[in-house]
Amino acid sequence: ALIKRNKHGGFINSHSGIDCWGTEQAVEFFLYAMEVEKKFEIKITHETHRQRCLWNPFTTTEILQHPSIKGKPLKINCDLSHWCCACERVFDPENDPRDDWWPATLELVSQHCEYIHARVGWAQGPQISDPSAPEWKKEIELHMKWWKTIWKSQSSRKSDIVVEPEFGPVPYLPVVPHTQKPVADLMEVVKFMKVLLDQEYSKFDPAS
Repeated sequence: ALIKRNKHGGFINSHSGIDCWGTEQAVEFFLYAMEVEKKFEIKITHETHRQRCLWNPFTTTEILQHPSIKGKPLKINCDLSHWCCACERVFDPENDPRDDWWPATLELVSQHCEYIHARVGWAQGPQISDPSAPEWKKEIELHMKWWKTIWKSQSSRKSDIVVEPEFGPVPYLPVVPHTQKPVADLMEVVKFMKVLLDQEYSKFDPAS
């Protein structure tokens, strides 16, 4: 039934595999997933999510550069917030020499990206508390820069640009100790991100 519905539009977003798989096992899985895509004429994106095959940028790069995958249309949902959490930093090669590998990795992933979960991560978690708070300005700027790199790649490939301001409820959304009251209104957080994304996309120039 799911496949039948998706053949009439939309796509399947998959939390694919598990982080303990080695590269060869992950590659075998993704090759099979692409066969399923072709057989049933559906689009499947594989999310860069913790606990899954694409849980960090280094493993993802190994998979995408594997001879059996390289050049093939493996489709990715970029939720890069999870990588910030996994690596305990928000990648900033202009100010941190440890991240000099990031531009090449982002470019590689961008070539496979069909979908963006526009959640903003930070060094100790996959979701900042409230994007309207000024203390998260740097994290938002860096994520927005990454998303624009992806938009540019998608534009060059004439791919649809699909973005979801995916901020999640508790426990993604932090709570106050003892009361367990969320520190922000989730609907307001999502609305804020949607407006911000709309504003940035309206100024986006793929030729720049």
